[in-house]
Amino acid sequence: MIRAIGALVAGAMTWKAVVMLATVLGTFVWPAYAAVEEQRVFDLEMLFSRLTVGAAATLAFGAVVAWVARGDQKTIRMIILAWLLYSVVDHITVWDQFPIWYHLVYLAYVVPLALLGSRIIRRTAIE
Repeated sequence: MIRAIGALVAGAMTWKAVVMLATVLGTFVWPAYAAVEEQRVFDLEMLFSRLTVGAAATLAFGAVVAWVARGDQKTIRMIILAWLLYSVVDHITVWDQFPIWYHLVYLAYVVPLALLGSRIIRRTAIE
C-alpha cells in the first residue's frame, strides 16, 4: 500500500512538473499565450497545445507510476483509474472555462496514454 501511495504521489508530481515546465517555457516563447493564460481565453491552437502538453504529462505520469510500483499491473491500473477520477473532478471545476470538446478529449486520453507510459517503462526495463 505504501508503494502504491508513493507511486501515485510520484506520478502526480511528475505530471505537474511536466505541465509547469511546459507552461513556463510556453509563456516565454509564445507571448500571445502568456497574454491570455491568466484569463484562460485560449484560441484553438492554444487549446491543442495544452492538450499536447497534457498528453506528454500523462505519458510521464504512467511511466513514473510503473517505475515506482515496480510494474505491478494491479497497482498501476488502480492508480491510473484514481488519476482519471481526479481528472474528472478537476475538469468539472473548470468546466465553464473551456469548450466541452476540450474536456472530452483530455478525459478520453488519460487512461490509454497513462497505460502506454507504464508500458514504455516495462519495455525499457526488459531491454
